[in-house]
Amino acid sequence: MISLVVAAVGVVTMVLAGVEFTTTIPPGLVILLVPAGLVAFGRWPWTLVVATLASLFIFVGHFPSGTIRDLLDPIPFGAFLGLWLQFLASLVAVISGLVACVQNYRTTPKTERPTA
Repeated sequence: MISLVVAAVGVVTMVLAGVEFTTTIPPGLVILLVPAGLVAFGRWPWTLVVATLASLFIFVGHFPSGTIRDLLDPIPFGAFLGLWLQFLASLVAVISGLVACVQNYRTTPKTERPTA
């Protein structure tokens, strides 16, 4: 959940740096904060899956959108910093989400009770 919030901070950093988005509220901000809220306040078993898919969507979206090029161009610095925050935090969210999903859905064998 923390990495989703950090990725959202990256989006806010880009907005403050003057990056123009197609809408008033950047869609990435909603895509990151809604699953973070679900994980923080809901205890449903599917929230980890939703958060992992949302972070995967954001991470993979960097490649076809062409923002990968911008990771190598430090001008303007605010947009560069925000994009790196979003990129790295979404990668961490994908990895930690996958680990959490595996741990959450793994079935443990029942331990046998000692017989008296």
